[in-house]
Amino acid sequence: TVADAFALLSPEDGDIVKNQFDFAIYDGYAWEGTLQALVPGEGYIYYSDYAGTKQLAYPSSDYQRKAPAKLSTRSAHKQTRSSAYPSNMNIIALVKNGEEVMTDAKVQIYANEELRGQSSQSLTHDLHFITVQGQGSGVMLNIVVECDGSTFEVAEPIFFNEDMLLGSMQQPYVIQLDPTTSITNISFKKDKFGFLLQSGSPLRSVNIYDASGRNVYSGGNNTSEVRISMEQFASGVYLVETTLMNGRRRTFNVLW
Repeated sequence: TVADAFALLSPEDGDIVKNQFDFAIYDGYAWEGTLQALVPGEGYIYYSDYAGTKQLAYPSSDYQRKAPAKLSTRSAHKQTRSSAYPSNMNIIALVKNGEEVMTDAKVQIYANEELRGQSSQSLTHDLHFITVQGQGSGVMLNIVVECDGSTFEVAEPIFFNEDMLLGSMQQPYVIQLDPTTSITNISFKKDKFGFLLQSGSPLRSVNIYDASGRNVYSGGNNTSEVRISMEQFASGVYLVETTLMNGRRRTFNVLW
């Protein structure tokens, strides 16, 4: 385990060990996070603000003679163990709706439409430990939260910064849900003239494409309600693409 591997290192509060997909942070008493064990042959990075010298001493044979502990399935995400990016950043987050802590939330981090990191469950103190894949700095990341049967597009984006830790055990990054940002309540009301599209979040644009991929309608402009006239169009299936103000897109198939 991480605790056994660094037992002789005298870890300090805030020390971090990470690999490409998981990380753990020392809170002064124990290691917390998604990284549960060090695997021979894999690479790890250890960060510490301690100004002195730390010397890693491999645990004695007493540790090795112990029967291996059965590790709980604590990783907060199921993720393919491969990445198109050489680096990452880490987030310690708390999901709240007003003052209420949302304990059953699932958090996803996107760069445009690409999923860069996720947490399917909270761990210690209802915190989410998220590793976000990337490189360099400056890429805008959007946060999507699934909770209580709804999906929320968090209004405030974050930005990727290589090897950065966003939030801490004492002061986690708060993901604040606002019911008006729910993106599951986009609805279509059909009549003989077309559709009335209503959204719980303002839309930057609405585009409609026919079966051949031709754009037959463009509209929306920071509005949450769009009337779409379909009288001039033939019957069939159309693809409706909505774009939120922060650039996230959602698509629907509608029958006219």
